[in-house]
Amino acid sequence: MSSDLWSLDREPVTAADATSQLIEEHGDKFRPRFQEALEEDVPTHPYKVYREIVEEAEELTTEEQAVLKDLKDEYVKKWLEKKRDEVKSDE
Repeated sequence: MSSDLWSLDREPVTAADATSQLIEEHGDKFRPRFQEALEEDVPTHPYKVYREIVEEAEELTTEEQAVLKDLKDEYVKKWLEKKRDEVKSDE
């Protein structure tokens, strides 16, 4: 697991740190995992996908951390939307 991501002596990296340029540069590295999880019969919550990526990573750069958090937030919104649509269709 990457100790950089959990280091307490550093300023925390947030999704707001992910500029459009960084997302363009690093997004393709992580986006497929989030998309695949969303398309499963029972969609995996994006936070779980995020945790799996972090735990599997040898080390993530600050830029990758920011992009990963931004994608997690983006896919949480999509996940919630999909869940709402499923509930509506079940009614």
